[in-house]
Amino acid sequence: MASISVPVVKQYELGKPDYFQQRACAACCTVSASSALGNTNASIDDAIQRGYVDGTSAKVLNWNYEMTVQAQGGSESDCFARVVSEILAGCPVIIQGRRPSSDHYVLAYGFTGNGDRADRIYVMDPVHGNCTLSTTYGDGYSYLNCYTCHP
Repeated sequence: MASISVPVVKQYELGKPDYFQQRACAACCTVSASSALGNTNASIDDAIQRGYVDGTSAKVLNWNYEMTVQAQGGSESDCFARVVSEILAGCPVIIQGRRPSSDHYVLAYGFTGNGDRADRIYVMDPVHGNCTLSTTYGDGYSYLNCYTCHP
């Protein structure tokens, strides 16, 4: 397995109001990615204080929390290929999955085989912890978008 180390940041263990925690998956991924890339002060509270995350809604206001983040469009296979190339370069990838009722964000940190399927991509899921992308989304997503993260 090819992987990089990323901290687990679980959205229901933040000690924040329920409204915030229910919507904090993107913020958790942003903090985890920033920490993995060397931000030793990365935390939800620091991101809120510095204006990267809204302290009421948990919305990410600026993805570039001590790192450079770029959205990468394309197909599911494009996203998987991007994950593989970024992990091999030592950088995590935020993945946005769209379900009928909501979006959910996870942070890709590893893969097995050639990383060409959801069950071969390993993610830090702010709800479930470390698991595969297929465990997080199953067959319930209709769209994937990748956000590359660089120091």
